[in-house]
Amino acid sequence: MIVNDSYLGTKKDKKGQAIFECKCCSFITSHSGHWKRHIKTKKHNDSKMIVNATKKSSKKDNSITAKKWKCGCGKSYKYDSGYYRHKKTCTWKAYSDSDSELSDEEENVIVKKKGELMFGSEEKDKFMEMVMKTTMEVVSKTTTEIIKNIAPHMGTNTNSFNTNNNFNINLFLNEQCANALSIQDFAKKLTLTMQDLATLKDNEPKAIQGIIKNNLKSLTITERPMHNHDKTWYVKDRDEGWEDDGGEKIVKAVKTGVSQKSGPTFVENNPDFLTNQKVGEAYAETMSVAMKEPTTRCQNKVLKGIEKECSIKK
Repeated sequence: MIVNDSYLGTKKDKKGQAIFECKCCSFITSHSGHWKRHIKTKKHNDSKMIVNATKKSSKKDNSITAKKWKCGCGKSYKYDSGYYRHKKTCTWKAYSDSDSELSDEEENVIVKKKGELMFGSEEKDKFMEMVMKTTMEVVSKTTTEIIKNIAPHMGTNTNSFNTNNNFNINLFLNEQCANALSIQDFAKKLTLTMQDLATLKDNEPKAIQGIIKNNLKSLTITERPMHNHDKTWYVKDRDEGWEDDGGEKIVKAVKTGVSQKSGPTFVENNPDFLTNQKVGEAYAETMSVAMKEPTTRCQNKVLKGIEKECSIKK
């Protein structure tokens, strides 16, 4: 509200006693006590309008602008009827009661300005921004603490494994199979027979299946480098540890081991391969098949053939 110091009515009119007039409330008095009581009323303070204490004039002042009834929530009304109708439903509350008593030092009309009295939209936005910022900081700090507490209890392998029928495959692999051979070491230690090499020339997938099965027999379940659970292959890599894999790594690693072992196995069982033309041709044919990369079709057949052998029955 705006106080016009020139209308405090502290001076005597030439024609007589000072007159106190509140144009906003249509209130007029020559008694200073009545005037002070009026400016403390709820109606006068809630209106948030310009209040003038002025001398009575014989001429009507046409320069006075139309009254404005403005609520603390920011809404304005031309007429008091609209203003008071709004006040019945408005939920806005000022910081202090408008009808509180004035101090002894406050001799004049004291009317709070909008910026001092109300919690305006600008202040409200700043307050909400501060609340949101504080909330985000708390959430971020809490999340960091949770992650920090959980991290030590998580396995070193970041791969996500399935849990089926209360069997935790991740726990089984990382704890019970922690000392299992890697697929690279398994391929390096393969043992082959001449029967394996003969089958390799005629039926590569069948030969690789047989080689894998025969070499798994000497290993316990927890020593094996590969397992199948719930239609998913899990392979232990030398560098990465246990990981879920489509099975491609199994076939490629074993085929690499076969290519390295085929030559020595054949020569050991056929020392005359250099002098015997027929044996020499068999050697060349065997090595040709052993050295080539396995096709996708070959990989699928191998995995299907060893799936039952490698399945974890839990």
